[in-house]
Amino acid sequence: MKQTLFCIFLFMCNMCCQAVRPQNDRIYINGVEFNLLTRPIEMDAQLTKALQSYLPWEQDGWTDSDNEYTTYWTIENEQIVLDSIYYHLAEGSKTGTYRLKGYEKIFRPYSHQRRIVASWVTDTLRAGRGALLAYSHIGGAKAYSEERTIAVDKGQIKNIRQWNYEKRPGRNFQEIFSQDSIDYWFALGKYPELAGKHVGFHAKLKLNSNQFAEVDTVMMYVIEGGSIPEARCRAIAQMVKRTIESIYPLEVITAGNHVYQATQDWLFNPKYTNRPLEPIYSVCDTMPSFPGGIGEMMRFIAYHLHYPAIESDWQGRVVLQCVVEKDGSLACINIRKSLFYPFDAEAIKVVRKFPKFHPAIHHGQPVRCEYNIPINFRIE
Repeated sequence: MKQTLFCIFLFMCNMCCQAVRPQNDRIYINGVEFNLLTRPIEMDAQLTKALQSYLPWEQDGWTDSDNEYTTYWTIENEQIVLDSIYYHLAEGSKTGTYRLKGYEKIFRPYSHQRRIVASWVTDTLRAGRGALLAYSHIGGAKAYSEERTIAVDKGQIKNIRQWNYEKRPGRNFQEIFSQDSIDYWFALGKYPELAGKHVGFHAKLKLNSNQFAEVDTVMMYVIEGGSIPEARCRAIAQMVKRTIESIYPLEVITAGNHVYQATQDWLFNPKYTNRPLEPIYSVCDTMPSFPGGIGEMMRFIAYHLHYPAIESDWQGRVVLQCVVEKDGSLACINIRKSLFYPFDAEAIKVVRKFPKFHPAIHHGQPVRCEYNIPINFRIE
């Protein structure tokens, strides 16, 4: 049953990818053109159906999915007014953009003094211009560097808010959840029952302006290779949840403390049916070590650690757990004991500067091994 639900979810995501729109509607605000990221006509099912029936490709039986239309709007007298409609054909010699004529009769119930007011709209519309900061292939969602949110009640403008977005660089989940990166980020080698299995995870999370993720839930599915006890699935899902919340910095698009598309759903599916699961040990014959020993590691931390620039006298300890790889590099960084976002971030930044460790040795061979790193924050 779980495998069936997981496959249905993947199918729906694939269908969404095929439904991306190439065109944005347009709206003029104080004479400035914006991409209208919400389609007013599609807020009324009858209008949508009537317009679709009126468009040339519907009349002629064309089915090319690249055919599209664009509506142009202005704000006049605190109302949203429809100016014109253009349609775009992708039909051989007829390819091009044309102004739609006679559409006014479709909107006759909303016409007043030869103006079509979007009085069927009671919602908040988004409009954007400037640099395109984000584009989602699932659903075609976009974010621009300059945006307006337009609160509308029966076609009347209630208020317009301005947002200036910026992209803060960092890791993105598309990269993190790829098959090539999963073992670097997630300590799945701690769970030998994953060997020979193909599993899936569904994570519901929310990005914050500190460039961390707050995870609501992580669900685990076994897709192929036999079952895993429910208790072990919960333990693995909990590790994945904790790891996602430990990844810093994440790429976010923000306007002040507001994060664009903060709430997200992600699927990823580690597959060990055609590649080995590299085990991770917690106890080895020779444990991994920092070059020069513990004392040298503490001196390295003290030299590179910066107390966060916040108005606070917070003190305490952050404990990070990581995996020392066979070559001595660090992976799977995980916050085992958190203090506060700025301190957690600073601890992660310092550990990422570490030189390569001497790897763990087990039965005469270098192996992957867990390692805990305590980092203390004290005000002298």
